[in-house]
Amino acid sequence: MGPVYACFWYDTEDFLHPAADDAALRLADLHTHYGVPATFKVVGEVARALTDRGRRDVIEALARHDIGYHSDLHSAHPCVSEYCEPLSWEHGEALFRRLESQGYHDVQAVFGKPCSTFGQAGGAWAPQIYPVLRQWGVPTYVDEGPWVGLRQAPFWYMGLLHVFGLGPNRLRFALGEPGAELDAVALFHAAARRLAKADGGLLSIYFHPNEWVSDVFWDAVNFAGGHNPGERPVVVQHLASSASDRRPDVRMAYDCVSSLAVQPAEQERRFAAMGTFLHQVALADVSGVTCADLPRLYPDQALHGFVGRNEVLDATARWDDEVSFVRVERGWLSAGELLLAVCDLLTGVEGLAPGVGRRVARPVSVDGPRADVPPLERPVEVPFSSLAAAATRLHVACLTGDREPVVAEVDLDWPGGLAPVEPLPLRAARPLPAGVWVGPLEVRPEEFLLGCLRALRSLAVHGEPPGLVELRPTRFAPADYVTDAPDSFRWACFPEDFRAPRLVAHARRQAWTLKPAVLALA
Repeated sequence: MGPVYACFWYDTEDFLHPAADDAALRLADLHTHYGVPATFKVVGEVARALTDRGRRDVIEALARHDIGYHSDLHSAHPCVSEYCEPLSWEHGEALFRRLESQGYHDVQAVFGKPCSTFGQAGGAWAPQIYPVLRQWGVPTYVDEGPWVGLRQAPFWYMGLLHVFGLGPNRLRFALGEPGAELDAVALFHAAARRLAKADGGLLSIYFHPNEWVSDVFWDAVNFAGGHNPGERPVVVQHLASSASDRRPDVRMAYDCVSSLAVQPAEQERRFAAMGTFLHQVALADVSGVTCADLPRLYPDQALHGFVGRNEVLDATARWDDEVSFVRVERGWLSAGELLLAVCDLLTGVEGLAPGVGRRVARPVSVDGPRADVPPLERPVEVPFSSLAAAATRLHVACLTGDREPVVAEVDLDWPGGLAPVEPLPLRAARPLPAGVWVGPLEVRPEEFLLGCLRALRSLAVHGEPPGLVELRPTRFAPADYVTDAPDSFRWACFPEDFRAPRLVAHARRQAWTLKPAVLALA
């Protein structure tokens, strides 16, 4: 039996209706009363509105728990997906930083504590946001959505620990249905027992404070169909213009619809239902955690040590025509981390005596490519010397880029006779390239990785490099975990015909960073 954890989180997003402020206050007090911690993911405009309204009581109640960030203006158009979709990776990243930084800093300033997590507003997800989140020091991504998922369990993607797409381990109940909390309690206990038998795991439980005071979401009324209040429809195709870094001041354009309000007696029933649910959670053999606790529960151990040549070859022994993330002794390596480790193991082999080569490598986290090159149409053979030279160039280019070289404070040729000091994880300065030049031939990173593994296996078996190495068409399996379903960006606030094929293409390339997260059982 393994440990089971429950993570409650609330998307605290309705900045239009003051009643939602009172709901957030009562929920924070309920969690405090029952001793069940929670994370409140706060929109920047909510933090500013609470300050403007003098709601110090709400701010202090939420700050007793954990605080995350939930975008600056949530559904105001253009939202994150709308302004990132037409842009290149670099321009989308820069625009997200420009438009969302103020809200991030406002939330931290108002609540007086760092943001432990981020989650997209509604359906407004985009992969270009991740380098900015890393720069801010946000360690986790906790939300729900169809875009990326891995075996209905926590995972790593773009350097952030994700609680996303947990399937049956994601719980909530319909507040408007009397008695639904009792069914939710039964589901909670069943899920906890199932996870405990499977060596432990995490339950993700989420709501929105506005659900206690309104039966229709605030933004589905005020920002539906690509409209801002009082505006004509947003023209998404024009967002790449120089004016795309400006959004309207929606604070003065509130279109409150009072007829959606839940009556006081019904509100009381809903709060009582939540109290019943929290009481049962508090009594269960389950530990309540916040998003701030998740990195401790799911540490990325594989990036805190070394990987040996033999364990790499053993872990990939069955690979024939595809590459993926891989389990090694200390944990999981993403396909990108594996590629740089294999390049490191091949570095310098041509200049060494027969049978000599690196026996260990230090895994380095690296982003996926920003673009694609055409795949190989048929197998080709290349000289090993060209392959090894390309491996050295790729490793050096990713680790240095335009910055000072990234070097571990240990000897990367350490043979295992003396334990090194545990260094911090390293991150490559530059992403993987779209193509790797092996002599005059440009190949995809997955084709290059599989060829390098063949060369490394021959070197380990024969004690010397092969003369020629075959490169062949290779399937990149991690991309299967990024959906390309046409309805994946369906949300009431989007224009009816909104699609985001560029975002999906960007996200699939970043599957080079994808790998399972492992629960620490000790």
